[in-house]
Amino acid sequence: AGGSHAVALKRDGTVWAWGFNQYGQLGDNSIANRSTPVRVSGLTDVFSISAGTNHTNALKNDGTVWVWGSNGSGQLGDGAPTGELFSKVPIPLAGVQDTILVAAGGNHTIILKNNGAMWAWGINDHGQFGDGTWTSRSTPVRMTGLSGVVSVVTGDVHTLALNGDGTMWSWGENFYGQLGNGLGLNQTGAIPVTGLAGVAAVAAGAGHNLALTRDGLVWAWGANEAGQLGDNTTAPRFTPLPVQGLTGVTAIAAGASHNIALKRDDTVWAWGSNGGGALGDGTTIDRRLPARVPGLAGVVAVAGGNSHTVALKNDNTVWTWGFNTSGQLGYTVDNSTISTVPAQVPGLADVIAVAAGDFHTIALKNDGTVWAWGKNGSGQLGVGSTTDCTAPAQVTGLTGVVAIAAATTHTVALKDDGTVWAFGKNDYGQLGPGIISESTVPIEMPGLTGVRSVAAGSSHTVVRKSDGTIWAWGINTKAQLGDGTRVDRSTPVQVSGLTGVAAVATGVYHSIALRDDGMVWTWGNNSYGQLGVQTAEFPSPVRMITAAGTPFRLN
Repeated sequence: AGGSHAVALKRDGTVWAWGFNQYGQLGDNSIANRSTPVRVSGLTDVFSISAGTNHTNALKNDGTVWVWGSNGSGQLGDGAPTGELFSKVPIPLAGVQDTILVAAGGNHTIILKNNGAMWAWGINDHGQFGDGTWTSRSTPVRMTGLSGVVSVVTGDVHTLALNGDGTMWSWGENFYGQLGNGLGLNQTGAIPVTGLAGVAAVAAGAGHNLALTRDGLVWAWGANEAGQLGDNTTAPRFTPLPVQGLTGVTAIAAGASHNIALKRDDTVWAWGSNGGGALGDGTTIDRRLPARVPGLAGVVAVAGGNSHTVALKNDNTVWTWGFNTSGQLGYTVDNSTISTVPAQVPGLADVIAVAAGDFHTIALKNDGTVWAWGKNGSGQLGVGSTTDCTAPAQVTGLTGVVAIAAATTHTVALKDDGTVWAFGKNDYGQLGPGIISESTVPIEMPGLTGVRSVAAGSSHTVVRKSDGTIWAWGINTKAQLGDGTRVDRSTPVQVSGLTGVAAVATGVYHSIALRDDGMVWTWGNNSYGQLGVQTAEFPSPVRMITAAGTPFRLN
């Protein structure tokens, strides 16, 4: 996705584009805007594509790079005088071969060659070339002082590179600390960034995140108005800090503004917002520090809804507490809409997994069937109606399920054949194409296979496939799909530039992924610092950094 245009690469190696075309960035030999895709002229055998604000690049299988669109800052790299210049069709970048990666920033481009060397051209006003200067270039210039690079990504005016030895380097603009070095100064040359070891799991709330390290500690950052960061304050944090007084943790879950931690001794601890009794401590008082949920032991899994909490015990029974305005607890609370202490959901046994939406709850039984209860105004219970259920009811026609996820008003199920099924509200395409508003029974997301895990945000869904890629669909107004755009999607789109993912979690308007190299990446809304970086929001994944300005990673 460029500034106001989009480019697609088909399996046959052809390139298609649509959108704004004043500078010929669609490559169809015209400057006419297009509302439907047109084929880029004369371009075949393409391996990858990249788009800047008003220019586009393509990398062919033979290692050559082709460019088209605006050249006002020399971003075509052809040596022509800058100004009101552009190319309406792709032209080869002279003298450039053996390229394995091309990345377009706002008005600059970086290429990586198979010998690990990088070259750049275009605008360089923030040092985004990394060549030690502020000088813009209309022909490629080699970036010095850094070799052995295996991957490179570009922001609008900054660049990040991953070295083969596992170190990360950055340069360019640093106004928001995006270089990860703890400073606020732009850099014209590569500077190293180092990691924080031990991340094992991540969880995302409405505006905050949690990370569990392998030593059993929990780290938190983002919104903190109810004390959900567990640092005994209500101040937001833009970099991770350890949750105080909490050790020996094996699992974590996040509600909208409260958190739950499961310890090695099978006890449950909670902190944050408690107005609906979601902390299970018998009160409705917010907690800025973790406290044990009394009278609850033998727990093996936990889940957090908007203001209710679900626990699965080792005897396969389900226990809930918190708000019950729509029956999301699965039982009736005498003369009250909340339960401030845990109670067992009656008539439900042999459960192996639980999930909590805003006002509904989902349980997966060991026979592969799914059961649901609570609010159902959009069909999110999947029982063939929109009537609320105050007791568990079986989801219609769904078997062979191995994982579940619950969002605000829709539910997602993963079957053992790798297919994804969803039901509930569909106002942003979160159920898939062809569904007008909602579905009260499960429907399969067409064309999606090989899925290994699912996560659901407010009105979007994120899945991890067996090849380690991440795909998303649904609402995208806060860039929560991570595809570099803010366009809603009714079919899955791959999260940009993110592979080798081991785990993924979603908040209301943001997502977070743990890669198998230990790096933690986030994207989407950042109003409360929930991305772990100091800027508004990111439409593509950005690596999360620590309080010391270093990457949050697992060795």
